[in-house]
Amino acid sequence: MMKKEKLHRKRALCAALSTALLMNQFGTAVFAEGSPRYKDGTYSGTARGHKSDIVVSVTVSDGVIAAIDVTSQNETPKFWESAKEIIPQIIAANTTEGVDAVSGATHSSEGIKKAVDNALTQSADTGCFKSGSGSISDPYVIDNAARLAGFAESVDGGESYLGKYIVLDADIDLSEIGNWNPIGAEGAASKNLDKIFAGNFDGRGHTIKGLKIHTAEGSPYSDEQNVGLFSTLSTAAKVSGIKLENVDIDVSGEKVVRAGGITGDITSKAVSGQEGAAAVNSCEVSGSVSAATGEAMVMTGGIVGRAAGNAVISNCISEARVNSSSDTKYAYGGGIVSMSGNNTYIINCAGRGDVTVLTASGFSLYAGGVAGMMTSAQYNCFSCADVKVGKIAQADAANNAGIIDGALMAAASGKYDYLSSGAKMYHIDSEGTATEIEPVSHGKGSMNPEGAFTAETLDGGIGPDNLDHLGDGVTVFLEFQQPDFAGGEVLCHHGARDDVQRVDFHGGKL
Repeated sequence: MMKKEKLHRKRALCAALSTALLMNQFGTAVFAEGSPRYKDGTYSGTARGHKSDIVVSVTVSDGVIAAIDVTSQNETPKFWESAKEIIPQIIAANTTEGVDAVSGATHSSEGIKKAVDNALTQSADTGCFKSGSGSISDPYVIDNAARLAGFAESVDGGESYLGKYIVLDADIDLSEIGNWNPIGAEGAASKNLDKIFAGNFDGRGHTIKGLKIHTAEGSPYSDEQNVGLFSTLSTAAKVSGIKLENVDIDVSGEKVVRAGGITGDITSKAVSGQEGAAAVNSCEVSGSVSAATGEAMVMTGGIVGRAAGNAVISNCISEARVNSSSDTKYAYGGGIVSMSGNNTYIINCAGRGDVTVLTASGFSLYAGGVAGMMTSAQYNCFSCADVKVGKIAQADAANNAGIIDGALMAAASGKYDYLSSGAKMYHIDSEGTATEIEPVSHGKGSMNPEGAFTAETLDGGIGPDNLDHLGDGVTVFLEFQQPDFAGGEVLCHHGARDDVQRVDFHGGKL
């Protein structure tokens, strides 16, 4: 999808504005109620022409394009004279949409159109946003439920916000919206790369309460689904500072379902094609996250459903109850994330909500208070969650279940991981009867070499007396020098506040 198409679909979805220019009987331009509206100001945009970069300055007055000035170009003169004839047409239409390139000067005129579009991306209609241009110093601002819903629809419509910044400016109550439409397309990421969030979203510590996502009884999703506040985060996405209160997610599907409070999935760079690593930082979730499938895999997490790879989940606390069940396939469940893939790091996180993972198949399940399956590295994490597993035989169910992590893959590593002495584990049989079993920090079926990953037991739950570094300092943590964390460094608290551990990443190891 071309950037201009994304831009205008975003405006249409955000503000319900998109119709053509009308002319009255006196020949005066009259913009209909549906005409695109922009924020007043002067904006610069650049795009490649036939042989040079074309730089334009677009002036917006009273919400419409008032002038387009070319400030720099080095095109072939005879082609440029023809190409610039497109400028009055763009001004008259108040958009590049539907304005054809100039025959004989196609590349130069297309360059003008793209440069104008790039300028107008800085002037998003305020239907989605209270204010802002999307830059780091002037981010888009969302301050109510309607704008947040409009923002979600704009991502659904093909605006990824790559390189843009969005912030919350108020607490938001979604309880009157009904079923929440996750931010971005809910289908498989590989089929919707242009419709998943890739920007920077900072909740600034604000609370979003009353988020509800339900499937009707007897009406499961028919296609693969990813659900949460966000559907899927792209590799370039950064999400932070969000408190989700009383989340109510209860969904079922005929195919793969991934559900998480913040996001259902984080795609890897192998799928997204983007460099770097996604980040979910300083987020909290309370309530309940439940997902079930009949003949498909299911992945359910308090914060993130699945982190496929190239991600950091840091400074997050989940008090959400997690329920993940499948009739015939693998079931994954975790207090923070159900499965963390390659080059994914879980740091300074605490799982407080109970985790229940059930499957009736001969396959298996993965259940943990922090992660169901942990593949890369984990540092400074805590769980006081009760973990319940079934309905397959007890030995099979408990094999990949633990108070902290269900299963550790061969390359997994970590330090300073804790479980509460009061946390319990249970096996649920085919009749639904729960029997307490021996609690372990990590499942016995882990592939991790013995001694490579150790855990400590704490009396009671999480708090400043027994886990100071996950107390009120939880939001002061993450610094890294390189987005892929190879050779980067992370600052972690361990023990006393002034005892700062400096940890270097080398090939995914802590």
